[in-house]
Amino acid sequence: MRARSMILIAALLIMAMVTTAQASPFREYPWTVGVRSHVVYIPDFVLGSYYETHKSISAVGYGVFWGYSWERIELNMNIENYSTFWQDGTWMEKGGDPAVDRDYIEARGVGIASFDCTAYFKQPIGDYVEYRIGIGVGMGFPYGKVTTYDIVEDQREAKGETTALPSVLPVFALENVFAFYLHEHFSLNVNFGIKQGLAAGIQLQTHF
Repeated sequence: MRARSMILIAALLIMAMVTTAQASPFREYPWTVGVRSHVVYIPDFVLGSYYETHKSISAVGYGVFWGYSWERIELNMNIENYSTFWQDGTWMEKGGDPAVDRDYIEARGVGIASFDCTAYFKQPIGDYVEYRIGIGVGMGFPYGKVTTYDIVEDQREAKGETTALPSVLPVFALENVFAFYLHEHFSLNVNFGIKQGLAAGIQLQTHF
């Protein structure tokens, strides 16, 4: 009962902040440019839906963005590069036979260069704090080298085959952002959500 009461009080306070928040004078500049960085992780339960045996995959992304802002909407264009951390090891698809269907996979210099457009819907929750939810779509261009080795009698074969990477991948993003207006022309944004995996990061944004 006490926990429910606290949740209800917190919800009422947030609603009060949202309904009474006024637009900060710092938000009157429509154009924006900035830099951003993200960490992306593909959860084990996602990989486990397709593979009986697998290794972990994560990535660090960095890039730039620019855009235009209206009263409640901001539209950003993002250019980013993601360097992956793909652990070498054994992979086998769901339902595979361990005697013949296991592969040893090595990844070298694998990453994705991406371009996407994200629309953010903005809600002030204080004079200098803003919540945004964003939906983005775009294209990613994989690069790097992936080599696949057959495993025979629990031993990796000496010679592997280079696995062709797709030339283009779709990019989808769903972001939650808390923007903190530090100065008339600057905000620091903390975001989390989904972008080719579970993602979290920061942005430094200028407004003019």
